Amino acid sequence: MLSPDCIAALQSIVGPSYCIDESSPAISSYITPERGLPGHTPLVVRPADHAQLQAVLAACNQFRAPLVIRAGNTGLVEAQRPEGEIVLDLSRINRLLSLQDAAGHQVTFTTPDDITETEARITHWRRELEAGKDALDTETITLTAQTALSIYATNQVLEVIGRTIPIEMASHYTASLGACVANGTAAANAIRYGTAADQAVAAWGIWGNGEDTGETQKKSRNVPCNLIINSARFPYGGDTLIGTQGVLGIITRLTITTQHIPQERQAVLLAMDSYIAIEQLKQAVQQRFGEQLEQYELISAASMRQIRQHKEDIFARLFAMHPAPATLDAPYYVMIQLMGGSDLAEQLLIFLQETDILEQHIGYASDAGDVKSLRHFATEASNLATDAVKASPADEREHYRLALDIAMPLAKIDACMRDLYALRDIYPFLTIAEFGHIGVGALHVHLIRTDGEPLTAIKKELLNDVLQCLARHGATYSAEHGVGTKWAEAFIAYTPPEILQEMTAAMRAHDPHAILNPRAFGKVRLLSET
Repeated sequence: MLSPDCIAALQSIVGPSYCIDESSPAISSYITPERGLPGHTPLVVRPADHAQLQAVLAACNQFRAPLVIRAGNTGLVEAQRPEGEIVLDLSRINRLLSLQDAAGHQVTFTTPDDITETEARITHWRRELEAGKDALDTETITLTAQTALSIYATNQVLEVIGRTIPIEMASHYTASLGACVANGTAAANAIRYGTAADQAVAAWGIWGNGEDTGETQKKSRNVPCNLIINSARFPYGGDTLIGTQGVLGIITRLTITTQHIPQERQAVLLAMDSYIAIEQLKQAVQQRFGEQLEQYELISAASMRQIRQHKEDIFARLFAMHPAPATLDAPYYVMIQLMGGSDLAEQLLIFLQETDILEQHIGYASDAGDVKSLRHFATEASNLATDAVKASPADEREHYRLALDIAMPLAKIDACMRDLYALRDIYPFLTIAEFGHIGVGALHVHLIRTDGEPLTAIKKELLNDVLQCLARHGATYSAEHGVGTKWAEAFIAYTPPEILQEMTAAMRAHDPHAILNPRAFGKVRLLSET
């Protein structure tokens, strides 16, 4: 139980109006995660800035009161669901601070202007430079902001100088910069830009023990160079806030690179017959088009059938000019997106016609510009397919579906997925549908029970079979979404001892009392056992 002295200390730091207790109706939005069952919390604390947050952490260390961090509430691994912990809401720490280029030109924002005023100030800054014959270096612009500024709000103001933070995902309206950098979020364009952690330059904040971190940067990656996404360890080590998922400390401010907004994009949808051919084609496209390759996405046949059945309007729009085949009989479909004009589309189609790799491909190609909409609706189609087999509309989807977010080098995916498909010999009632960022070896794999019975009785056994399969092929079980509470037991069971020791040492150094996200990565258990 949270002590009255702790509550009084927190109220004195942020003000009573920024502490929400169980008597307030507002608390309901803080206990319901993006997925899964609601949790419970005695208190929500909403600090306004770095200083208040540091004082909150000092008080929580003093009273041994653990915190669950709440940013945009878009996480899918239950890290933000409280189970009696205080909820730390960072949403007030949300300002744009500055833009700067490599030549040292900078514009700062000292007050929380609205978006229109901020856009006007950026435009004025650029024009002042041009009037002084000192042009803005638009090739190398970085942005510094507070942690809770959303991807959407950031890109709105960057648009006036033709720049963007290229983290393209459905939740960009609420997903925050700090959370994306901390989690190493990967979007559909990770093959071009890497993860959000890769795009970060530096981060500042507070360790879990209440100490100021100072500037933390990235060291060289300690994951295989051919695996862009691996959230089952700290990709840049344990002395940075970047990529450590909020279990060591909290980002309050960060600097991140920006990129040019592509003026045009060209996309093509191909039907493929194997993961081996998909890998060969990716290598060929990268060799031919280089950094113009922005997305390389996969939809399996099972996922495509779900989309067609439950999102028929998408098919009608997409194939209005390019009719779909009568039957979806290809095992896999790959969406390739390049940055460039219509001449690039012509080059791509000529390249595809000439490459010998596509002698194996089944089906058709389409140059429709919105083919990526298919991939964007794959998750929603899986949700609808799961809802269709539930015994009751009130049932949780998780009772009928096991959803994993796996990653491994692309060369290993063929053998791994063959082993996963073989599980249908044991569990014949399963539909296995996969889709995702195949270009960086990442897939969402959804195993749905289709006979109307819940997975509950066999879920532990099924999960163990799946995790053993992934372990045999060196795959992670939670790629771009993190580990959180959902995969804590699997993390401890399947992570090599030397990595557990490395990560536990970092937790002990920066958050010895397990104040921050204590259930993520099985943190309390790790700190108590070693």
